[in-house]
Amino acid sequence: MKIPNVPDSLYLSLRLFMGAVFAYAGFMKLTEPVANFRAVLEQYAAIPSVLLPILAAMIPWLEWGGGLFLILGYMIRPSAFLLSFFSMSFIVLLSGPFWAGEGSKSCGCFGVRGILLTVKQAYYLDWANLIAGFMIFSKKHFPYSLDCLFFGEKGSK
Repeated sequence: MKIPNVPDSLYLSLRLFMGAVFAYAGFMKLTEPVANFRAVLEQYAAIPSVLLPILAAMIPWLEWGGGLFLILGYMIRPSAFLLSFFSMSFIVLLSGPFWAGEGSKSCGCFGVRGILLTVKQAYYLDWANLIAGFMIFSKKHFPYSLDCLFFGEKGSK
C-alpha cells in the first residue's frame, strides 16, 4: 500500500524522528544496569515474569540498533517493522494504566536518567511512532539512505 502524494522529505523526517526516539531510548537503557529496565518492565503485569530477564536484556539493544538503522537509512523496512511492533506492544502495555487514569506515572521508556515521560505522553508518542512506522514500511524506495546507495533505485528490500 503506497500512500499517494507524500514527498520524500516527509518520509525522511519520519524516519529520522522514529529512529532518534528509539536510538535514544535504547542508548539510555544501555547506559544503566539491566536491573533498572527489568524493574520498569515488572510494573506491567501483562509481561510474564519468566520473560523479564530476556526482554530487559534484548529490548534496549534492538531499540538502539533499529533506531540507528532508521537514521542511517539501512534496512529501513525491516527496522520500521520491528520498531512498529515495539510501538504496538508498548501501546498495549500502556493502555491499562492510561485508561485506568494512571497517566501521570513515569513510563520508564527512556531509562532512569533519560527523558521522563508520563504514561499518557508515552502512549501518544507510541501512537505517533506506530503511524510513522506504518508509513515508512509502506514505502518501497528511500532516497537519502544507505539502502538507496547499496541497492540502487530499488532501495530497501
